Amino acid sequence: WKQVQLNNAVSADGLTSWTIQSIAAINRHADWCSVEIQSPSPFQDADFSLHLWYAGNNGTNLGIGYRAL
Repeated sequence: WKQVQLNNAVSADGLTSWTIQSIAAINRHADWCSVEIQSPSPFQDADFSLHLWYAGNNGTNLGIGYRAL
């Protein structure tokens, strides 16, 4: 199988009642990740902003992407 998008979920206490967001955080939006998105690495900054690095490939080349969420 191929991982085609990354999604996120939220919970008030981090343990129960998880809600999955309806819109994907990352999808195969660019040529360099047209086949698969993989290896998400989230990082929360001191100001609580969320940063996400991820890998992707197009069947020939590999790439690294970044998104501030």
